[in-house]
Amino acid sequence: MEYKLKTAYYIAGLNTIGGIETHLYYLAKRYADRDVTILTKYHCDEYQLRRIRKYWRVIELKPQDKVECDLIFLTYDLSVLKQVKAKEMYFVIHNDYATLIENGNMPKGSDKIIPGVSKYIAVSEAARKGYNPKAKPETHYFPIEMDEFEEPILLFSATRLTSEKGPKRYEKLAKALDDAKVNYQWHIYANKPESFQSPNVIFMPPRLDIVSKMPLYDGCVQLSDVEGFSLTLIEAQTLGIPLIVTPLPMITEDMKLDDRSAIIIPFDMQDIGKQVEQIRHLKQMKARMPKWSMPKDGWDELIPNIPNKYEGVKPMKVKATGEWKKRNIKDACLGRIPEPGEIYEIDAARADMLMGKNKYKAVFVELVEKIKNPPLEIADEVPLETPSEPKPKKRTTRTRKPKAERL
Repeated sequence: MEYKLKTAYYIAGLNTIGGIETHLYYLAKRYADRDVTILTKYHCDEYQLRRIRKYWRVIELKPQDKVECDLIFLTYDLSVLKQVKAKEMYFVIHNDYATLIENGNMPKGSDKIIPGVSKYIAVSEAARKGYNPKAKPETHYFPIEMDEFEEPILLFSATRLTSEKGPKRYEKLAKALDDAKVNYQWHIYANKPESFQSPNVIFMPPRLDIVSKMPLYDGCVQLSDVEGFSLTLIEAQTLGIPLIVTPLPMITEDMKLDDRSAIIIPFDMQDIGKQVEQIRHLKQMKARMPKWSMPKDGWDELIPNIPNKYEGVKPMKVKATGEWKKRNIKDACLGRIPEPGEIYEIDAARADMLMGKNKYKAVFVELVEKIKNPPLEIADEVPLETPSEPKPKKRTTRTRKPKAERL
């Protein structure tokens, strides 16, 4: 195929995400009334193609295709020149070539003078300074033409997804929100069930300081079969965060909540279109939330008023030794194998264990900073969280790397 074009802009391929791809989209959006054709040769992400093609034509060149044009913009891949005959050529310097070459990300000589190129366009001062000065590049910043957008609804859940917590309801609610194209993101602080699939739901490791994160969110989701007294809901409501909950007695009776501060999801998850639309406007609900405070409790009378002389466990600074790597053991608190010499804080009792009172009789950490109160006494044998080793398959010579124990 032979193409005769006015202006062309060549990029080797359109990746799923990337600065040049976004630059092309912004250019196409700003100059949609100008005759420009994007040329590519390799893989193109369908989403990138779809959004650019709203404004400019995109041609995916085949090896036998030929192009004639008045002007072509080139990027780092120059292989297209074998197929293009242009009256004028501009080269776009999209990054700091000097640093890329120095770090080994690009071969030496990548900032060469290209025969036939009449203008070198740097997208920033750093890009201009990092290119061959003989090219005399000009700085022309990437244009910014962001699409209009609404801030996503931010939801969170902090719960075990065991059977009484209604895990299937979470999946059904996410699907309903996705099907209705609600702009939301939902963080679930729990282990992810294998069946759970949604592009807008992110599973996060459970954390004890979840209250410090709650003000970031627009709604708290709890879809349990039953709750005695859900602290997460109480904490969220105290902070003025709307609830998305099943009709639990504690919600209607103890907390006395209504549709001004809570969206009630039926246990059977049937006909929840109304609730989905309410979630779509959750930010407005949060803005007009009525003040709520927890009813007075009676624990003052339940806990005997005896002065406490316990000073608490103070943190200690320790330095990791090479034993962690030598024995392939993860620190259960860090969730990884510490680097030799790494300094971090643990409590006194754990430091005592890691400095020798463990089943290996090994020194995993050394004390960096002493504290006044002595380490607590603990048992010599400290249980390990050791995953069961996978049994080797029959009639195979493949060996598996042993999983790290946790100490």
